[in-house]
Amino acid sequence: MGKKALAKGEYTEDGLIVFANSISNRPEAKSMSSYVSITRQQMINDGILEIVDEDTLRFTKDQIFPSPSQAAAVVLARNANGWVEWKYPDGRTLDEV
Repeated sequence: MGKKALAKGEYTEDGLIVFANSISNRPEAKSMSSYVSITRQQMINDGILEIVDEDTLRFTKDQIFPSPSQAAAVVLARNANGWVEWKYPDGRTLDEV
């Protein structure tokens, strides 16, 4: 998904579930919305994301997000369109499916 991020998940009618042990970028893009930054910090505070090193965070459990874009933004540490960032193993995007 970008830089060191390596996340897996599943799109459901309830939202996008990012699976435990997925890796998120730690450094946040300067252009990232404050909402995503606050969400990431709260997830660290709640133990959902744990700091691995200066570059990465790890999901300690499955986490559901209301939209693919919010999940992608948290994982990539930047604003993101989850409909094109999340891809199936065959390379197709959520939007294409």
